[in-house]
Amino acid sequence: MHYDEIVAEGLRVFDRAGIDRRWLDLGGETQSQNRINRSFTDSIAIETRVLGSDFADTSSEVFGVPLPAPIMPAAMISSRVMERLSKSELWAARMGGNAGASYMDEFAAGVLEGGSMMWFGLSGESEPLEKFVKAGGRAVGIVKPMKDKPKVLETFKWAEETGCAAVGMDVDAMFYEKAFDEDEGPPYLGPQSVEDLKRYRGSVGVPFIVKGVLGVKDAEVAVKQVGADALVVSNHGGEVIDYAVPVLDALPRVRSAVGKDVAVFAEGGMRRGSDAFKALALGADGVCFGNLLVLAFAANGRSGVAEMLRILYQELKRVMSYAGTKRVADIDATAIRRLSV
Repeated sequence: MHYDEIVAEGLRVFDRAGIDRRWLDLGGETQSQNRINRSFTDSIAIETRVLGSDFADTSSEVFGVPLPAPIMPAAMISSRVMERLSKSELWAARMGGNAGASYMDEFAAGVLEGGSMMWFGLSGESEPLEKFVKAGGRAVGIVKPMKDKPKVLETFKWAEETGCAAVGMDVDAMFYEKAFDEDEGPPYLGPQSVEDLKRYRGSVGVPFIVKGVLGVKDAEVAVKQVGADALVVSNHGGEVIDYAVPVLDALPRVRSAVGKDVAVFAEGGMRRGSDAFKALALGADGVCFGNLLVLAFAANGRSGVAEMLRILYQELKRVMSYAGTKRVADIDATAIRRLSV
């Protein structure tokens, strides 16, 4: 299936399963964040450099793990959309005698088939993560900012022992997540001090990630005080606050602030391989896709996830080739332009 066919089928499944399409474009109160974020991304154009160019090589390495391209799924602990889908008659018909299968297991299986690295959200030990690693997958464990600090430490240690290539925390969820005018939550989340994060970082021997950075101040604190090895510039799918800084606006500022020795990833509103190219040009080492892969899962389960990942790899290769960037390391900000629109 082509990209547009997967998207169209995913939306048809939404409608047939009675799933509100708004769950693909979350945001608190006004839902402004994703509109602003998308508008900024669309304002960036790519310069073609075809003379002397060749077919690009998208292969990359993240936390020592070789990947077909620096494209991965966003960290996921659960999904409102997939939860609703898993309770529908469509799911039962698709899965047959295996209708009770975990949707997270199925999604992760698609990531493994697509050759990518799975990012798991964690609030304790995770059976899907264990199964994924045992099947040969490489994973990143993002621990939720839980009020129960001893449990946070236990989860970090468990994730490392289970085989995660890196671990971290999505600090932007510490004041709860929110979609539309629903109640903020979940209630087990809570603020984490810099000292808390330093303790978590010191408890593990794998790279430590601070996820949910949208500005220079947090980036500098995460690296200089916490000792983070990597950052994720993210708006948490629009569920943090309205009118937050666009991801690709914050990204180059964060990269400039932390230098080249800290891994930086971008997440939030990514839809095509061209979006990934823009993020890489602005300083990202990798790009995470969320809602697009959920939609692909709705369209065709694990196969839809794997197929969409391969499409994104190919789209990135095409853009890189046109931009004269033979390798991922060749991509830089000279290949893009910010338009006045």
